[in-house]
Amino acid sequence: MSTDAMGAHAAVCPAARLLPQGSVRDTGAVLAGARAVVAEARGDRQRRAEVGEVLLHVLTHGHDARPRVAEAITVLTPEQVPAARALLAGYLADRNVDPNALRGDPWWDENPPEHERLYTLVALTLLDRSYLGAAEDAYRAVGAHTAAGTATAYALLGPEHESEAVARLSSVIADEPAGSVVGAVRALLTLGLDADAADAVRACMTRGVVLAGLVRPLNTASPRVLPDLIEAELRALMETPGWHLAERGKDDPDTASEVLSCGAEYGERVAAALWQLVESDVREPEYRWRAAVRLGLLSPAERERAVGFLEAAGVVDPEAPRGMVGTPALAEGEWVEVQGAVAAAWRRIELQLAERFPQFAVHLGGPATPAEIAACEAELGFGLPPAFVASCLIHRSVGFGGWVTRMCPHDDIRQLPENRDGQVMMNDGWTSDTPDDEIRQDRGGRQGWVPLVGDTGTECDVLDLEPAAAGRYGQIVNLDHGCPNGVQSPGWLELLERFADDLEADRYVLDQDSDLTLR
Repeated sequence: MSTDAMGAHAAVCPAARLLPQGSVRDTGAVLAGARAVVAEARGDRQRRAEVGEVLLHVLTHGHDARPRVAEAITVLTPEQVPAARALLAGYLADRNVDPNALRGDPWWDENPPEHERLYTLVALTLLDRSYLGAAEDAYRAVGAHTAAGTATAYALLGPEHESEAVARLSSVIADEPAGSVVGAVRALLTLGLDADAADAVRACMTRGVVLAGLVRPLNTASPRVLPDLIEAELRALMETPGWHLAERGKDDPDTASEVLSCGAEYGERVAAALWQLVESDVREPEYRWRAAVRLGLLSPAERERAVGFLEAAGVVDPEAPRGMVGTPALAEGEWVEVQGAVAAAWRRIELQLAERFPQFAVHLGGPATPAEIAACEAELGFGLPPAFVASCLIHRSVGFGGWVTRMCPHDDIRQLPENRDGQVMMNDGWTSDTPDDEIRQDRGGRQGWVPLVGDTGTECDVLDLEPAAAGRYGQIVNLDHGCPNGVQSPGWLELLERFADDLEADRYVLDQDSDLTLR
């Protein structure tokens, strides 16, 4: 690449000078570009100096990039070694000047991640061997997860250190939790230790560890490890289909397409796995239908046969148009009674909060219109429980400045369909809870579970519009990682009245974290 071309590609990041195209965050591509420019430049000191300046900048791209970049500096532009050493030594001495340090939160300031220091120490050692002892001590002191993630960097220090890293990876694979194990197997693959990686994949399957996505594209994997990777991929497909089957209507690569790309000889195994999902009566209908659609990768006839099977078995297609699921019918007099009870509960709650906890922030939205409620129901495909409707006609949203024990806030009524769709998408179909008569009698998420508040992480309270036979329409259920924790309240009115009762009985205290907790 000419000097002019290098300058033309320098958009925002200097690393763009080394790339005719592609992401400047792809360290491998940037280093390949640097090697190509230096090889072309030969005796051109100016162009080599430009490459050195760019590599110094790339040291700021991330902790994990530093060891490889430092190694490249020693080979391609050794005159930059003193500047690179001074830069990294400064970061090591004061992480506040490190542009990649996690901070802005007191927890990170007091507990800096282990990998930050280790990656920087390895890079410094590649530039200056006097740091070797510190790098060795740091690697031997880190936990299993960090040891797996940094093993390929540590192996750059030499053959003995690679052997040490491999021994540590073997220990992680044998004894540690799944999260660390996946990183350890990936490290063996990155190091090119195919036989060790194949043994590790088999050991993980024996332990029941789910492995998938270790090599992408899958057909680029070494033939020595490919059969074991395919076996692991297909097991992962069966265990967690929500993560490994493409959504319908999207042409995204998934486990089925990745395995099929490795050769026609794997077609029967993919078909068997997908048919097992289609025929499973304990799987969420959505995943059974996804599996049926993906059988189309094998042939249109296979897809039609699977669709016909599901239709004959009465498995409802969640994406098929359907009428709204109605709420239990109420006579006119009963509706008026519900409205009155909900209004009375809210008067009691608002009075008690104002009198007992005037400093506690309460955010009650204005009334929703009947048209907004109808629109929400249409998007959900379910009618809302009468008590919840009556409540939204008073307060369209309920929020507090802190946590309130035994009371649920809820987002604006217009947000609820989006909350539900997000919950369905996040649930991967695998749950560890036991089916019951009140909430559900199989596994997997529900279209009728409507999170009252979105973006709450792994735990949320949902309005249950699809209860099991012994449950009640509109009951409040707590979910943790998609698993029901039991019914929190039989309905919205009961929840409001319980909150009012607890307030009037002086059962709450405002604690030091500004949360309302029970005494």
